[in-house]
Amino acid sequence: MKVLAIVEKGKDGLYSIYTESEIADHGFGGFGDSVEIAKADFLSSIDEAKEMILAERGVIPIEFDDLKVEFKYDLASFFNYFDCINASKFATYAGINESKMRQYK
Repeated sequence: MKVLAIVEKGKDGLYSIYTESEIADHGFGGFGDSVEIAKADFLSSIDEAKEMILAERGVIPIEFDDLKVEFKYDLASFFNYFDCINASKFATYAGINESKMRQYK
């Protein structure tokens, strides 16, 4: 099963990851000061869901056997996680005004 996880930077400066997908009525989410911390929290939520489902049902659903997570980033999260990419240089390359790129970021 493939799960699309949305990575966003909130107005409070924190990062969140959420998905609309559920397995056995359990959702997944993660939060943190950086994308890496939020991703680790998100992946922990999957493990916690497995444990809760096992305790509730006595068996883990087959969807967890081949669970693949695809992360989709908003612009601010993208530049935080892939910090090797310089936003100003990217703006120049893409033909976007650097100050506008900082606003988008």
